Amino acid sequence: MTILVTGGLGYIGSHTVVELLNSNFEVVIIDDLSNTEKFILENIEEVSGKKPIFYPFDLKRKELLKSKEFWIVKIQNQLYSLQSQFFEANLALNLFISAQTSRSHSFSKDTWDANSKRRREISEMLEQEYIKQGKNYWESHDEISLQTDIIFKREKWQQGTIPREFEHNLSFLYARAFLYALDAFDKFLGVLSREENVPEVISELHKKISDIFPDLRGVRNTAQHLEDRSRGLGRNNKPLDLKPIENNFINAPNGGALVLNSLNGSKYGSTMVDGHYGEVDVSPESMSHLQEILNNILGAFNWHGPKQHKPSV
Repeated sequence: MTILVTGGLGYIGSHTVVELLNSNFEVVIIDDLSNTEKFILENIEEVSGKKPIFYPFDLKRKELLKSKEFWIVKIQNQLYSLQSQFFEANLALNLFISAQTSRSHSFSKDTWDANSKRRREISEMLEQEYIKQGKNYWESHDEISLQTDIIFKREKWQQGTIPREFEHNLSFLYARAFLYALDAFDKFLGVLSREENVPEVISELHKKISDIFPDLRGVRNTAQHLEDRSRGLGRNNKPLDLKPIENNFINAPNGGALVLNSLNGSKYGSTMVDGHYGEVDVSPESMSHLQEILNNILGAFNWHGPKQHKPSV
């Protein structure tokens, strides 16, 4: 995400910029230098290790809002937003693939032995505490077992272990994150395509997203309105007219099947507002399409300065 900071070279503004850069935000600074000096920009880069974009504007001068320089700032900000959503989609895809391929609860013997040893240690510690309190061990056996289980699980959770009951949810979580990033990319590109003086190819690239991901908006809409779809409601709270579904996962040739939050291999799908079933492929192939579109967007503009490779390490 790109954040515009006005007065970003002042005392408060510069400290804000450093914190944003350290939190991996892209930053664009606008400052008229009326109450600061340009060397602060060098200080920011020295402290954060990153150089923000800087434009010396006086925003009180309204004529500047129509200037070429301000147009450049606005377009760059939108391009950075597109890059940010691209990277979010890529991260979500990597996490999705990792969750799909690593079902971690097939314990090795070493892990099993270590867990058993730790449970015995906790149980023995609790037994000693109960004896000190004058409690009968056999009468407290069930309580000791319960507390042992609670303490052991909390330790494992603090170490990052995910409960078996929830492990399969990770794939759905990352699939939705990919869906939302892809949808946000589409929306930012739509905004960019409507800006004045942008290359005509931007509108063509925006349309290309709809061609490659025809169900994107419908599936995203359902993901954000699951409570309505779960009640069988579509647009304007009217009952859904559920259409036939026939694929390698669902067979409902006569309609009537309401599908929500489904994963068919790498395809995340749901019943859309028009009653049809839609899917978005969470895959390297989808990411390649998005990368090609982003490269074509960036290539449509004239750039100055040395080339950069993103994201940072």
